[in-house]
Amino acid sequence: MKDKLKRFILLIAFVIISYFGISLLLFFAFHHHFVFNYKTHLGIFNDSVKKNINPFLYACAVKKGDLLSFYIYSGRYYIDVWEFKDIDETIFDRIKINQNIDLDNIKFYSGEELTENAYPKPFIKLKLHYNLNNGLSIDLDDHSKILKIIDSVNYKGFYGKISRMAFSTKGGDHFVLFDYYGISEPTLFLINKKGSSLFFIIINSKVKFDESIINIFKLE
Repeated sequence: MKDKLKRFILLIAFVIISYFGISLLLFFAFHHHFVFNYKTHLGIFNDSVKKNINPFLYACAVKKGDLLSFYIYSGRYYIDVWEFKDIDETIFDRIKINQNIDLDNIKFYSGEELTENAYPKPFIKLKLHYNLNNGLSIDLDDHSKILKIIDSVNYKGFYGKISRMAFSTKGGDHFVLFDYYGISEPTLFLINKKGSSLFFIIINSKVKFDESIINIFKLE
C-alpha cells in the first residue's frame, strides 16, 4: 500500500514538474524580449518628421519573426509599429476587416501581455505562438466604429473609434487582442506591405487627431 502511494505521489510530482517545465520552455522560446534600439523602425517615418520622434521614450519588443516598436511623436502621438517577417505576399490582399464581432471572452491558454496601463495606447495580449501565413482577419467589437476606410496599393486600414480589436487566423482563432479599457478611443490603424514583411501601425493620442496623420509615414 505504501509503495502504491509513493508511486502515485511520484507520478503526480512528475506531471506537475513536466507541465511547468514545458510551459517555461514555451515561454522562453516564443515570448518577446525588450531591447532599446531607437532606429529599429525609424525608416517607416518620413525624414522630415524624424526629428520630432522622442529618442529617449521608446522600446522594441522582439522575437523570432516579429518586432514591435513603441514611439512617441511630437510628445502627443503614441505609435506602435509591429513588423511581421517572412509573410506570404498574397496575405496582404486577402486580409479582411470584420465589424461587430464578439471579443468579450477571448482568453489565451498560454500568452504574454504588453503595454498594460499605458493609456491612450491599448493593452495588448497575445498568444505565444501564431502564424500569419494561415490567413488573417482584423476583428472589431460592437463598441468600435470605423469612420473612414483607407485603401491604397501598398497600405490599407481605417480611422475610427476602437474599443477592442483582435487579429485572427483563417479559421477564426484569435491570437492578438488590443483592449482600450472599455473606452472607444480614436485610432488610426494601418497595414503596410513591404516585400515579405507586413507592418501594422497603430496611432493613438491624448489630443484630437484625424486620418491626415498618415502623412508622417513613408508607406509607398
